[in-house]
Amino acid sequence: MLSLTQNEIKVINFLIRNFTERYSINSVAKHTSLSAKGAYKILKKLEKNKIVIYEQIGQSMYYEINLWNSIGQKATEFALTPNELNGYAKLCEKDIHITKPYAACAGLFGSVLTKGMEANDIDVFCVVERDNYLKLRQKIQEWQKHSSKHIHLFVQTKDDLVNNFKKKDAPLLDILKKGAFFWGQEVIVEAIKNVKNRE
Repeated sequence: MLSLTQNEIKVINFLIRNFTERYSINSVAKHTSLSAKGAYKILKKLEKNKIVIYEQIGQSMYYEINLWNSIGQKATEFALTPNELNGYAKLCEKDIHITKPYAACAGLFGSVLTKGMEANDIDVFCVVERDNYLKLRQKIQEWQKHSSKHIHLFVQTKDDLVNNFKKKDAPLLDILKKGAFFWGQEVIVEAIKNVKNRE
């Protein structure tokens, strides 16, 4: 696979997590703390490798991830994988793995990612098939028995994910923008692709 720098991953990560909006070179630069020249060079490299595409409106080019290209999809899934977690979130990441047989995608969101041990609760995001929902709840209850904090579960089916992304559901978009996804990044990417296909 194409090798990507940290700044290139940062740009891909930003664009996919904010897929409902369009961003020019200057706005990508501003939101990723890059210079306009740096953002331009990155976007041009990503465009050359078919990871991003753009639409020109007037004098400005607006970029988005090219989810219709396998390299774009894989780069996006990789960019959605967290590389920095506080110590407490890392412990929660280990605990959340008990849901893996039943959750197609799982991660953390909310204050556990920003406050660590100081968080009031543990916010867990899962995408699940309807048939697995009760088994998933059972696993969360097992985890709850040895957790000192309340576990708050935010569950979506794959259809829910597509429909709620399409509706621009605020809580779900906030999870996408700030969440840490431990597996199933391809489920999120596929849902976003489905939304884009319907536009």
